[in-house]
Order: sequence, then C-alpha cells, then structure tokens
Amino acid sequence: MKLALSFLLIFTCLLACKKDEIEVAPQGLVGKWKLVSTEHLQGGKIVTQDKSADSIYIYFSKYGEVVNSEGKRRFCGPSYLRINGDHFTIQLKSEPAIEPFLSICADCPTWNVDLQPNEMTLSICSPENKSKYVRE
Repeated sequence: MKLALSFLLIFTCLLACKKDEIEVAPQGLVGKWKLVSTEHLQGGKIVTQDKSADSIYIYFSKYGEVVNSEGKRRFCGPSYLRINGDHFTIQLKSEPAIEPFLSICADCPTWNVDLQPNEMTLSICSPENKSKYVRE
C-alpha cells in the first residue's frame, strides 16, 4: 500500500511540474529588415530622410533579440519590445556576437515596434525618432 501511495505521489508531482515556456516573437518580426527612411523632429517639424540607397539592415531572432547577419546577439539591444501595443519580453537565447569594438549603448530598454506584414517602424528612445524598414 505504501508503495502504491508513494508511486501515486511521485506521479502527481511529476504531472504538476511544467517546463518553463519560452515566449517567441511574432513570426512577422523574425528575419532581415532593410532601413528605408528615418524621421526626426527638428525645429518643431518632422524631417524625413530617404535611406533606401544605404545598405543598413536589422535582424531579429525568433526570441525577439536583435542579432547580426549570422544570428548572433548584438551587444546593444533592448530588453523588451512593444509590438503593435503588446508588451514582449526578449529571451536571450542566441550566442552573443564578439564585436571588435566597444559599442556605446543608449539606455532604451523598450523599443516600440509598429509591425505590418512587410513594413516595420521602430521608435527607439524617443517617439519623435522613427526608423522605417521593409522586409528583405
């Protein structure tokens, strides 16, 4: 009887344990994005600069991390994303990149992301400064 109760207790404990669920970023965010324009406030007016001729890209992993083209986590990146108003906590799962220079990071723990199927607008540190990207 004790053996049966012990087995039942162990079985119940095992069922009660659950793995930590890892939150993944929305599929629409994951991948390569090309910078096409920037907006900033200057003298009370919004100034837009075309960046489509530049080859500036940003990449996101399935965990929401900002990564390089090899999928390694960038040194400076946010801790949280606000994607279309929804709060997302970034999971640091990718291998960190080894960068040959010391980056100076702005203290912006949350990036605002307006995510559309093939277009994304990032607001980093200030809602007046926006960067627009298209899916590559």
